[in-house]
Amino acid sequence: MSDAILRIGGQRYGGWKRLTVTRSIEQATNAFSLDVTERWPGQPDRWPIRKGDACELILDGTTAITGYVDRRRAEFDAQSSRLMVQGRDRAADIVDSSARRPGTDSKTGDLGSLSLPALARLLCAPHGVDVRVASGLNLGAAFANCSIDPGETVWECLERYARQRAVLVMSDGVGGLLLTRAGADRNPNALVVGENIESAALNDTNAERFATYVALGQSESTDDWNGAQALQPRGTANDPAVRANRVKIFSAEDLATGTTLADRAAWERDVRRGRGRDVVITVSGWSANGRLWQPNEQVPVRIPRWGIDTEMLIKTVINTQDNDGTRSEITVVPKDVYALIPMAPAAGGGSIEEAW
Repeated sequence: MSDAILRIGGQRYGGWKRLTVTRSIEQATNAFSLDVTERWPGQPDRWPIRKGDACELILDGTTAITGYVDRRRAEFDAQSSRLMVQGRDRAADIVDSSARRPGTDSKTGDLGSLSLPALARLLCAPHGVDVRVASGLNLGAAFANCSIDPGETVWECLERYARQRAVLVMSDGVGGLLLTRAGADRNPNALVVGENIESAALNDTNAERFATYVALGQSESTDDWNGAQALQPRGTANDPAVRANRVKIFSAEDLATGTTLADRAAWERDVRRGRGRDVVITVSGWSANGRLWQPNEQVPVRIPRWGIDTEMLIKTVINTQDNDGTRSEITVVPKDVYALIPMAPAAGGGSIEEAW
């Protein structure tokens, strides 16, 4: 039986009537929503959980969220009463709060040359959010000049630079951020029809995809990078599975060389491809063989009717518990999404049938 415990101070709360926990590689902060009766057995306080409380959510013995209670909502009618508690990771503060230069309350602008980890730590420090870098991850050279755009949040600023390095910025589950690549870990279990897959839904669309992506930018001249290259650099990436007339032109987020712009174009292509091709799989429980299902893990997926028999990337995990039981909704995408891996061109330049 799956177990969820919300720990606040020295008190542990369980026995939830309804529970939803969402964890994803596309968000810096995980979130939970819990429903319970107004009073717990042995607890004299009718509403012992208060908004702003620091909390830890533990699923099947594994810490999934470390943050704060954002909201509580009490309801009753003639037959019942309930209390709903919602919260997010500690990184919620960087998602909500405006970015600012250190030591100021509102100033933005240039921050100078910084590496991605240094920028992340500088922006997150005022919010008590630690930043870790995945083991062995090469983040490249420091950016020539980092800056904060007026009005953008800490998360928007950080994610803007992370995109240029094809780096995921995601919750580490214990109140901090993790800088990592897609599919850094592998789940030893598998998702297989006839074994643990209870239901599945395939989403396949080209609505937000393009055949050609052109990233435009402008960078400072150097001895090796000057003239027209520096004044109007550009990088392109192609998606041979889309009609050739569909073109997406966009401005890159920062000063960049042509090589970096090509990487940025490839990142845009791969992310849009991944968002347009996913499978949502429902399994019983929250764990497999004692291991909690986690986002950003590669996992074998076998669904014969759709021709899927390959490793895929877990993008999102939604854990639920209600009157219908305990289950996990696991969204998987092609494993090369978010990674800068060249796609083979189609023969003759036409569209191709994509394999999972």
